[in-house]
Amino acid sequence: MNLIDEISRQSALLSRENQRQVLDFVEYLVKKYAADAPTEDEAWDQVSGRSAVTAGAPPTGSR
Repeated sequence: MNLIDEISRQSALLSRENQRQVLDFVEYLVKKYAADAPTEDEAWDQVSGRSAVTAGAPPTGSR
């Protein structure tokens, strides 16, 4: 049994009101962690070793 199935099985044992609270908490977590997730560009910058501040800026000392 996977985790989603277990959450569903356990939630089914709760009252309708408590199921609503579980859903509200899951929605809170999704919003909280989705806001913390980097954008695709930020993730590529992290992988390539560039910072978001310097990405796209001209190299220093090039004249």
